[in-house]
Amino acid sequence: MTGKISSVKRCWLVVGFVTLLFANTTLAVDCIRCSGNLVCEGDGESQLISICGKPDYVEDKGIIKVPLGSGAYAYQPAKVFYYNCGSNRLDQFITITGGTVTKIRAGNRYGSGIPRCNE
Repeated sequence: MTGKISSVKRCWLVVGFVTLLFANTTLAVDCIRCSGNLVCEGDGESQLISICGKPDYVEDKGIIKVPLGSGAYAYQPAKVFYYNCGSNRLDQFITITGGTVTKIRAGNRYGSGIPRCNE
């Protein structure tokens, strides 16, 4: 069997690869740190505001169509909170859908003033 992988080894390689693939997706949740506390995707809007304070700007996205699976949809209000995180820190954009944090992403420019995020 020199140079060939046995079917048992091949099976374990596939199992290991799939395990790593799913482990990586569970780590893909984004968070923002404010005042030493984390707010992550899946947390509520009120938790975000209580930890990070009121945003610097809110963009209302109106009512959006959200897939629920099996071809079903729900219509929920959506908005984007903008936080100026201070000098030498990237701005943060937090999408709120139906009262839940659904996306956290860093902007492409640095803020100004006193640091307030990622501390």
